[in-house]
Amino acid sequence: MINKRIIIGILNFRMGGQLSSAISLQKRLVHNNVDANILLPKGLDNLSKEKIQQYTKINIFDRIFEIFSLFRDISKYHKNTLLHLILPSPAFVWTLLFINFPKEKIIVHYEGETIKLNVTLLKLFINDPIFMLPRLILNNKALAFIFRSKRSIHIGASLSITKDLQKIGYTNVYTVSNFCLFTDEDSRQSDELFIEKNDKHLIFLGYIGHSFPVKGIYDLLAAFKKAVLVKKNLRLVLALSSDGNSQKVGTMIRKYKIEKNVIQTGLVAVKTLLNKLDCLVLPYRSIISTTIYPSLLLEANLSHCPLLISRVKELEPILNFDSQSLYIFRAGERVELESKILMIPPKKDNQWQPILKIPSDEEKLNMLMNIYSKTD
Repeated sequence: MINKRIIIGILNFRMGGQLSSAISLQKRLVHNNVDANILLPKGLDNLSKEKIQQYTKINIFDRIFEIFSLFRDISKYHKNTLLHLILPSPAFVWTLLFINFPKEKIIVHYEGETIKLNVTLLKLFINDPIFMLPRLILNNKALAFIFRSKRSIHIGASLSITKDLQKIGYTNVYTVSNFCLFTDEDSRQSDELFIEKNDKHLIFLGYIGHSFPVKGIYDLLAAFKKAVLVKKNLRLVLALSSDGNSQKVGTMIRKYKIEKNVIQTGLVAVKTLLNKLDCLVLPYRSIISTTIYPSLLLEANLSHCPLLISRVKELEPILNFDSQSLYIFRAGERVELESKILMIPPKKDNQWQPILKIPSDEEKLNMLMNIYSKTD
């Protein structure tokens, strides 16, 4: 136990990996008798999914102004306080310039990588320039170098992030991956959860997330279209957020004539859904805008839900390739994705094996507590 208050700060209050990780971290700390709170902006008095959805409707520039106002006023907290700042990637380290708090008392936790230019990135830009352009600018590795801070403690969520930080001159660098913990809201029963398996022969696949091409959702729909011609008992549940082009998703479903095989829903109780699915699908083309490690990946492992995922190198270190509950295909390869979909059995016929090789949350918490104790 540490005798310090921990304030957790994040930049973007929207449903996604950073917020899920922040909530899980705060709950883990409180469970271990640590005084820990998430710094909340005005207009957001709690972190229920409904409240967050309402908050994201506020003009983005107003939200950004409010967040930086919070950081400016953070100095009012007493001296026995540490700021655990969760950032999208090291490219956002410039945020420290606007935080009125002793830099040596800030732990900066990076949950994503900066952009590395390559052929895959060029293809993604051509396919979706509106999505990619701001990320190419804001998540540029040069920003991590220009604004690097040697007074704060830095944590990479993966070893590759940590190594990148060390290469460009960061000191006091550690590796602690993000946390995963289901909330009561994630576990609630909901009438919206559709899956009443009256027909025991049905196989339910699920996709949870945004409707951006980089997430691979269009690849999934194209592969699923062909798979249902072979196995008519397949069903696909799409739990889509408000981010991305959900209208295009609906158009593709009608174009492919798979309306009877696709169930569309909005925000769901994640644990409840994962318990009902035969397999979760994460068909990333790239994890350029994804938390490392994706919260859904951690949640699938926690809830013993089989997983079909694209092979992207950033996730390979933690995947248990020997698991019979894990199905892998090459990113963007729709024919291969189709063949993997056809291989998926009902969950009752899949003897669960862990899909990830990662430290437990208890081990990760111990790592963090040691870092906190070293911070003056």
